[in-house]
Amino acid sequence: MTNVIRTVLVAFMALSVVLAGGVASVSAQQSEVEVSDGDVDIELDGQKVERKGGTLQIEDDEAELDFELDSDGKLDLESRQLEVEQDGDDVEIENDDGDGLDFESSDDGARIDVESGDVEIEQSDGDVEVENDDLDFETSDDGDRVDIESGDVDIEQDDGEYEVDTDDFEFDLDGDGKFDFESLEGPVDIEFNSDGSIEIETERGEIEISADGSFEVDFDDLEYENDGDGDIEFEDADNEIEQDADGGLEVETGDLEYENDGDGDVEFEDADNDIELDGEDLEVETSDDQDLESDGNGRVEFSDGENDIEVDGDRLDFKGRNGLNVELNGDDVEVSHD
Repeated sequence: MTNVIRTVLVAFMALSVVLAGGVASVSAQQSEVEVSDGDVDIELDGQKVERKGGTLQIEDDEAELDFELDSDGKLDLESRQLEVEQDGDDVEIENDDGDGLDFESSDDGARIDVESGDVEIEQSDGDVEVENDDLDFETSDDGDRVDIESGDVDIEQDDGEYEVDTDDFEFDLDGDGKFDFESLEGPVDIEFNSDGSIEIETERGEIEISADGSFEVDFDDLEYENDGDGDIEFEDADNEIEQDADGGLEVETGDLEYENDGDGDVEFEDADNDIELDGEDLEVETSDDQDLESDGNGRVEFSDGENDIEVDGDRLDFKGRNGLNVELNGDDVEVSHD
């Protein structure tokens, strides 16, 4: 096989290069264009476009852009304060803008670790943890074990054991049915019903345990409900959490919203980031006008306000910050500079 190599070093006001079937037409500003058997290396005014062995890399020093996509669809993007890595359904996103974000997802959304400002959300095979400055919410074994701390309220559940502690009273029911209630404030009304349920009413609010294992705490400033089958709802003054038995989780706190349907669809939004993940399909939008769409298999669109990148397999359409336009389609190469 005969290699076709074209190298151009020129200095004119405009650049136009077309390579198709070994035919080239060139007039250029200070630039370098090299093409060899489908590999491409283009440099112009701090911008670089390189395709080598199926891996595409685009760099722009002034725009702080480093974009790399390999033939398997693995994406590595650094753009200003944003970093995105995607390998199939494994995703990691970091953004130092605003309050800061570290978002990691793997196993088709079954494992999630998110840190945004003072909020941390973790999910792993039925275990959930949500933490911020006001709340520590933990569940495991698909909701059978629960430990919540919110303000002066501590709620615990563990395989038929129930505990609620506040500054005003302490309540404990163990797995053998032993009941213990201590209160520093009255009045208190406790009912043991014939169906096995227990109802407690205090100045703070109500607690109810049903015979089927469901557990409710209804205070003026806090609500908690666990149906005993993995569906949990919690709300206090600043946080709202819903967890279902199928792995779904919804969290709302401050200006942060998080939703995982348990089947690989994850949505996250805070003041500076908007993320949607559906299996391997990823969308990221930031408050500084960066937009990314990737299907995890080599189809990517990215814009940072200065550069626009569209990739679909071996096709590239790149519009650069300084007027550099590059189109690649297999072995066909078209380069122009406005």
